[in-house]
Amino acid sequence: MNSHPRASRGAVLASGALALWLAAAPASSCAQATLFAEGLTNPSGIYVDDGGYVWVGSLGTGANDAGVYVVTSEGVMHPFITGLPSTLIMGLPSGANHVYFNNDVQLFIVQGEGNAVQSESILLVDTTGFTPGDTPLGPADIDAVLNIGDFVHGELGLIGTSNPFAMTFVPNSSQAYVADAKANAIVASDDAGLSILAQFPNIVPTGLDYHDGTIYVGTLSGFPFSEGAASILAVDTAGNVSTYLDDLTTVVDLQVIPGGGGVVFLEHRFTPNAGILYKYENEELTEMATGLDRPVGLRIGHRGEVYVSLLAKGEIVVVEGVVTDTERELPERSMPMRVEAYPNPFSDGVNLTVDVQEAGQASLTIVDALGRTVHREEYSRLEAGTHRLRWAAGAAGRISPGSYLYRVEVGGSVVNGIVVKQ
Repeated sequence: MNSHPRASRGAVLASGALALWLAAAPASSCAQATLFAEGLTNPSGIYVDDGGYVWVGSLGTGANDAGVYVVTSEGVMHPFITGLPSTLIMGLPSGANHVYFNNDVQLFIVQGEGNAVQSESILLVDTTGFTPGDTPLGPADIDAVLNIGDFVHGELGLIGTSNPFAMTFVPNSSQAYVADAKANAIVASDDAGLSILAQFPNIVPTGLDYHDGTIYVGTLSGFPFSEGAASILAVDTAGNVSTYLDDLTTVVDLQVIPGGGGVVFLEHRFTPNAGILYKYENEELTEMATGLDRPVGLRIGHRGEVYVSLLAKGEIVVVEGVVTDTERELPERSMPMRVEAYPNPFSDGVNLTVDVQEAGQASLTIVDALGRTVHREEYSRLEAGTHRLRWAAGAAGRISPGSYLYRVEVGGSVVNGIVVKQ
């Protein structure tokens, strides 16, 4: 077992010393959670992109009406993709559990349990050219589907449905991890394919985030979701599991504070207006906002604020001033550059015509549907003007048919797009 910093309110209580319990109880620094957006249908996981837009998954109502919304910095909501599978499971909807970007334009949707083709899967959708307010995309615009459920059933002999709930990426690598809340497992994805990283008997993994060699995993204890029975686990990339923070209740999402040193996390609690947003930093547990009505997803914004989705109310609220030590600035927009791919779809190789306005060091990266790098080429320098880059996919032999994302970088400019190998 690995050793990680941890705090245990339960361990302090067991000492029987009231003074010590008071000293160890969560500090209160509650801020007002203010309305950011409303009118969503059972919102779930949240992601804040590099431009400050808030993306949120929708579970739908059980009538194949799940999807993803994008919310501008002014709190104006626009549908990005609609008509995704939504199924009622024990009377509750299951749909787009979480959303993530692994680069500027490649959106990953973690689709929960159900019987549709896209259910129990990671969906890849290209966001290139989409502007909030455009006609929303539909199921036909899904570029790739990775079925986690099929793998879990075959690997673990799982009876019943699978429920991919959340995922996280290792920066600048081909590694990704998916929490399956029905298999009670973390599924790893890398260049070798899918594998089971860890299983948790009688523990349900929920939100997760990677930082510096560790996957931090929120958990539920299972019905009746007893007070203090949940925890945040720390799992290393070899699958070793230890407890990071325990004596918690119904942890549904978390994020490592930028720079490390702590986490922010949500306790859902099934009683209305009983949810709590916590920060755990420097071995101190602090209540940042209370009275949240069945929160599900969270994400830290660029100013240190935290956005939280409220399932039943169909709202996103924002809590200011949660992260104060590390304020993240919005990145500068990249310089204009145009890239065209042909032929697309392709069989043996694809050409990329690149119009460069300013000279600079260049690179071409190709990744598959789970962000795994399958090709990378460096160029010493491209001068201003038009150039042709080529990915000879056929020469690689092992490249399977499907959708791939290309990323062209020249100096400070970045362009992403999708190509399809037949």
